[in-house]
Amino acid sequence: MKIIDLENWNRKEHFEFFSKMKSPYFGFTTEVECT
Repeated sequence: MKIIDLENWNRKEHFEFFSKMKSPYFGFTTEVECT
């Protein structure tokens, strides 16, 4: 496992944004007509 230096990580802002959410996952389904 690699330890990430959060202060120099280029995705730090994304991590901080999503880590504050209770459930940072989402999904959806839809019908697609392929003719």
